[in-house]
Amino acid sequence: MQIGGLVTELGLNQCAYGMVKSFNELAASNDFQVTAYWQRLANPASEPCFATMNLSELNTFKGIGIATTLELADTLLKNNSAVIPFYYIFDIEWLKTVVSFDYAMAIMRDPHLSLIARSKSHQAIIENYCNKPVAGVVEDWDLDQLLPLLQESIC
Repeated sequence: MQIGGLVTELGLNQCAYGMVKSFNELAASNDFQVTAYWQRLANPASEPCFATMNLSELNTFKGIGIATTLELADTLLKNNSAVIPFYYIFDIEWLKTVVSFDYAMAIMRDPHLSLIARSKSHQAIIENYCNKPVAGVVEDWDLDQLLPLLQESIC
C-alpha cells in the first residue's frame, strides 16, 4: 500500500513529528511505501526513514493521500493522479484563523474526500461545522486506528 502524507513542513511541530514517527514504523515493515510531501523546507523534527519530497512532486504519486491542512486537502483533490484523498484534521483551522466558509465547505463536503478527526471532541466540532460525518478518529497518527481506516477505503 502506498501512503503519502501532506504537511506544511516536517519541522518542529506535533503533527509532523507524529507523522514521521508513524511513517518510520510503516517503512520499517516493508509492507508500505510511504512518502511525505511538504510545502516549506525545514529540518525534520526526527529523521525520516522514507522518501520526502516537495509538494510539487505530488502529481507522480498514486495511492492514499492524507492532507493535514485545508489548503493541502484542496491541493490533494485537484491532483490529477490516482489518489484516494483523506483530510486528517489535526488542527481545527477555522477556529484559529479566518477561513472562507464557502471555500472550506467546497473542500470538506467533497464526496471523494474522507475526513479524519484527531479526537472525539474534534469529531463533534467537525461534524457540526460541515454537516458531514468523519470516517474515523485517529489520535496523534496512531497506526492501530489509522491503518484499518485506510484499508477500508481500498475495499
